[in-house]
Amino acid sequence: MLDGVEYRIDSVEGGSSAVLEVVDGPSVALAEGLGRTPWTVRTHDRAYTFDRTLDRWTEQRLVVRGRSMGAVRQAGRSGRHAEAELPEVPDPVAVFVMALVLDMWRAHTR
Repeated sequence: MLDGVEYRIDSVEGGSSAVLEVVDGPSVALAEGLGRTPWTVRTHDRAYTFDRTLDRWTEQRLVVRGRSMGAVRQAGRSGRHAEAELPEVPDPVAVFVMALVLDMWRAHTR
């Protein structure tokens, strides 16, 4: 729940995509290409592209027109904590991105 709104994340297409939706309401965002680089989160009016370098699995960068504009980084060595700097990304979408990145890290360490 964020700002009094309850959200749900549903995984689709074998885990390569996910949807953020308001419970009993509309879809807010769609993530595609999870686990690959780059991957994208689309809202009704924007698209956010994320990538990583081969040697930096612990950092997913927000890329706008070829420039790094923010990131989600691993905080600590366990892969269970993250810190994010995602300017101009709405809070529900930023939390969605963080949840997806944590899930990718967990899957990568299995």
